[in-house]
Amino acid sequence: MDERLMQFRVGVMALATLLITASLVLLIGKSPSLVSGKYTIYIKFDDAPGVSQDTPIRKFGIRIGRVAKVGFADDGSGAIVTAEIDSDIKLRRDEYCRINNSLLGDAVLEFIKNPEVDDQTYIEQGDVLKGTVRSDPFQVVANLEGNLSAALKSVDDTSDEIGVLARRLSDLLGNNDEQFSRIVTKTEQTLDQLKATIASADDVLRDPVMKENLKRAINDLPRVVDDARDAIGNLKTTLGGVDRNLANLEGLTKPLGDRGPQLVANIESSTATLDKVLRDLAEFSDSLDNPNGSFGQLVNNPELYQQINSAVGNFNQLSKELRPIVKDVRIFTDKLARHPEQIGVRGALKPSNGLKKSPSEIEGIEYGAPAKSGGLRSWSPFRQPH
Repeated sequence: MDERLMQFRVGVMALATLLITASLVLLIGKSPSLVSGKYTIYIKFDDAPGVSQDTPIRKFGIRIGRVAKVGFADDGSGAIVTAEIDSDIKLRRDEYCRINNSLLGDAVLEFIKNPEVDDQTYIEQGDVLKGTVRSDPFQVVANLEGNLSAALKSVDDTSDEIGVLARRLSDLLGNNDEQFSRIVTKTEQTLDQLKATIASADDVLRDPVMKENLKRAINDLPRVVDDARDAIGNLKTTLGGVDRNLANLEGLTKPLGDRGPQLVANIESSTATLDKVLRDLAEFSDSLDNPNGSFGQLVNNPELYQQINSAVGNFNQLSKELRPIVKDVRIFTDKLARHPEQIGVRGALKPSNGLKKSPSEIEGIEYGAPAKSGGLRSWSPFRQPH
């Protein structure tokens, strides 16, 4: 083989090796910015345990950047972590950064969704974020050291009490063997009775008629419940009516209660009046019962009753006898009014037609026309009949 061709191949191989090595150094080394773009953000932690330069930054378990620098905050209240994030990764403000420490002490910064924040805007170059630290398992165990000591002591005390209880139970069992034997015997008897009861119940339930009745009762149960519900509804309606009646009764009794004093006064007055009437009625009944009184004589004395009856009869007889006389007197006065000349000499010397006119004379007189009688003018009150 030609020596020059050999040297050329070796040179090409060496150059390729150098290019590959440089590429690996750029990708894995300390200057990745020469290959891909980065943007820088700042994260403030109260404490940054295990975080150092080149600590990986992840999101959903995927590396999105590395820590470029760790230092103290300007106000001295915590640590500031300078993070370089790949330019193709966009972080939103509803995410926060948390430091997770493994059991081996390795730290990882991880961005997690914050459910309490609703901000979809993206984090820009130079923004300062607030970060949190996840509890270290060893620190948690260290913090629990005091509680573990108390727990172990409590377990120790409990074990001692359990030992004391076991000794007491052993003493109790040792001193009461006969009593426990009786308890065991009674327990066996109880179990036998329970077994017999279960067998009896099985015999009862095995009966087809009983099963049918039980099934029918279970089927009727919903209807019974519905009837009970209807009854309760009717009861509610009835109670509503009673409530309305009570309200109406209250409306009736309230005016009576308001006028109570007046009603009581009226009742007292009426009672007093009724008492007076009853007293007067009692006095009247006493006077009727008194044989010496007028009413008593009228009721109790038959002779007085006969006399009064006879007087009434005589009065009736007298009135019958007086009727012709009264009729004659009426006729006499009528004749006297028509022909007064029949009485005395004056009437004979100066005959007159009298003050009373006969029906025939009355018909010839017009109403309101003057009439002469014995030289005297008079007006007739009678109207000419039509």
